[in-house]
Formats: sequence, structure tokens, C-alpha cells
Amino acid sequence: MLSLAFPHSLLRPAPLDALFEPHQPLALAPDLFAALQPRGVELAEADHQYTVTLATPGLGAEDVKLSCEDGVLHLTGEKHADGRFTRVQRRVRLPRDADLEAISASCEHGVLHLTVPKKQRAEPLSLAVATAAEQPDSDDYHLAIAAPGIAPRDLRVIVHEGEVKIDGKSTSHGGEYSISRRVQLPRDADPAAAAVSLVNGIITLTVPKSVLPPAKQLRVASAPAEQEPSPVATQDPTKEPASASAE
Repeated sequence: MLSLAFPHSLLRPAPLDALFEPHQPLALAPDLFAALQPRGVELAEADHQYTVTLATPGLGAEDVKLSCEDGVLHLTGEKHADGRFTRVQRRVRLPRDADLEAISASCEHGVLHLTVPKKQRAEPLSLAVATAAEQPDSDDYHLAIAAPGIAPRDLRVIVHEGEVKIDGKSTSHGGEYSISRRVQLPRDADPAAAAVSLVNGIITLTVPKSVLPPAKQLRVASAPAEQEPSPVATQDPTKEPASASAE
């Protein structure tokens, strides 16, 4: 169980604080996403897909093994030829909205090209705020945030694309209290089963872990062979050009 409580963590930060500290998700920050990838990897984003290009000099499609597990592409390739040994290893973490079931890959001229479609955008999920804390499962992710002065009726918690938005503002006894937090969920968290409560000024967010699918082996296609251009027919200058006639 991961438990981060405030204000205690302000006095002695827990080692897993960074996991829940609010920050922009990689899927929404392409420049940061690209900067975190290994050298020899190019990434581009379009409206409906990502493209990943990896240099694999000396290797063909038959020499490359490609798999995907927990949002990470694993590339290994090696070849012995003409007394020379070539080996390439790469790991590329894909954005959260990448559709891992629809990746296509091809290898041409020592370069591996991958097309990764984006998932259909999910609708934001609003969580009902409970006023009684429940005992979470020991395997769940668990985050506690101090929110003194915030009434449960004034708290709004939205889960959208791996991020939890927590906002609230209350007025009591002439004082105004507010909170605004953004929490990035771990990749194996199940946001559809998230629950939140607010009891005595403490927000408790509980998110079960989802069951990750096994590693998937991806097929790497060879580039189609280039076709020779068709010969252009020439007209013998000594002959009259043929003409069509109709009766």
C-alpha cells in the first residue's frame, strides 16, 4: 500500500512522493516525452497517431525482435555477417494514450518505423465524494491530502486520462478555504475504480491496480521490394503513326 499523508510528508518526504506529485503527463508534453527517450530514437505526434523511428544499421526485419509490455517498447536485434557482429537494444516508453494493440512496424534500409495510433479520448469521470472512509485493499494505491475547512459538498474530483484533478472552495466562520491539486496516476492504476472520501479535513484517494496484459510480440514487416520502371515504348520514325478508324 502506498500511503502519502500531509502534513507529515512535508517534514520527512516519503520515497514515493515523486510518484504522486502533480506534473504534466508525458502524453501531453511531447517535448519532454521526446527528451526522455534514448539516442537514436525520433518521435513525432500527429492528430491521430504517433510515429517512432529507430536507427537499426546493419539489421533487416528478420534480425529484429520487437515487443511491448506495460507501455514500453523493447527492441533487440543482432546479426553476424561478413565477420562483423551487429547488435542493437532500445527501450521506448510510449504515451498513455497510445493504442498498444494497433502498433504496426516495418524495417527499411537500417531504420525501424513504427506507427502507433492513439486511443479514443475517454470522457472525464467525476467521482462521488464519500463522507465515511473505507478500508482500502493492501494492494491499492492510497493517497491522503490535507484539506482543512473544505466541506465534502464543495469538493470536485475528476479523473481524466491518467490524471486526477482535485478542486474545492468553502467558506466557514468568516474564513475561506480552497484546494487545487493535480495527481498523476501510475500506469497500472485503474481510474475507473477510483474512490475518494473527505473526512475531518482529510481527502483520501484510493485507486486499485489494474491487471496488466502479458508482453505482446510485434511483427516487423520488410519494406516492399522496389520495382524496376517499365520500359517506355518508342515509335519507329520510318513508320507512319497508327491511326484509329471507324466504319
